Amino acid sequence: YKNIYFQGKEMHFEDIVAKSGIKKLYIMIGQNDLSSNANPIVFDNWRLLLDRIWEQSPDVEIVIQSCIPEYDAEIWRDDKNAMIAEHNVELRQFAAENNCKFIDLCYYVQDHYGRMAKPYSQDHYHMNEDGCINWMKILRFYAQLENKGGTLA
Repeated sequence: YKNIYFQGKEMHFEDIVAKSGIKKLYIMIGQNDLSSNANPIVFDNWRLLLDRIWEQSPDVEIVIQSCIPEYDAEIWRDDKNAMIAEHNVELRQFAAENNCKFIDLCYYVQDHYGRMAKPYSQDHYHMNEDGCINWMKILRFYAQLENKGGTLA
């Protein structure tokens, strides 16, 4: 689907990556698919996306971001976060098998119960502004560390 705009034109994501000339791409997809128990479809979507990107931009480095936990005040109802944690283990392996880097955001946004920390939660599923600011700080730090030869992975 064409549902992203770049330089005023609606384009496919892989076309935007190619036209932008970027060297490193950070991607997070699949969180919404997990709620429908569509885990195999998530990895099919990842494969398709990577193939399309690398077809046009074979040298772009891709950093896959983990899915993030959700916030639920009812700790006993945390099956979804267990599923997200399991998915992230598989996603890390998928990244390694596909020559991508992986960054686990969970460590930086979760509380001691493995949920999204309440100060970052907008509506139990999405991060609020503070959560997004924290997310961008994590990515910025990751990029700076990688440029100096280190890694958070």
